[in-house]
Amino acid sequence: DIMVSYFHFSQFMKKLECAETYSDLLDKFFTGWMVSGCWFDHIRGWYTNKDKYNIHAVVSQDLRAAVVRICNFVGKNLSDAAIDSVVEKASFNYMKKDPVANYEFLSEDVKAPGKGNFLRKGTVGDWKNYLTVAQNERFDRVFQEKMKDLPLDFVWDVTELHS
Repeated sequence: DIMVSYFHFSQFMKKLECAETYSDLLDKFFTGWMVSGCWFDHIRGWYTNKDKYNIHAVVSQDLRAAVVRICNFVGKNLSDAAIDSVVEKASFNYMKKDPVANYEFLSEDVKAPGKGNFLRKGTVGDWKNYLTVAQNERFDRVFQEKMKDLPLDFVWDVTELHS
C-alpha cells in the first residue's frame, strides 16, 4: 500500500519525481532516492525516538478507539458527542469529500489536473491490484531485512483485519 500510494501521489503532484513504472519506483524506494527520503529510515527514526519526544503512534482499524487513546495520551477528556464528531470528520469517506483534505486548493502548477484526488480508495491491500508477485516478494524481503529489529506490526491485506 505504501508503494502504490506513493506512486499515485507522485502522479498527482507535478513537482515530485514521477516513476514511470512500479519497478522504477521500487528501486528508488529501497535506496531512499526520493524527495521524501528513505521510508524505512523515516519509520525507524520516529519509532526509536518515541520516548525521547513523547511520540504516540496509533495504528488501528477501530477509529473510535484510536480517538479515545489519543485523548488519553494528551490528557483531554471529551464527551461522547465530541468523540463521535471527531470520528465522523476523521473517517475516510468524510475526508474524501473534503476539498482541503484533497488539496484542491493547490494551483495547477503544483498538482497535475486530471490525475485523480489525493485521497483515492482508503482500502488495505489494494497493492495486489498493481504490484506483481515478484515485486511484492521483493518488497517483503527488503522490508523484513530493514525492519527486522523493530516490533512493528503492519497490516498489508484486508484479510489480516478479520483474523
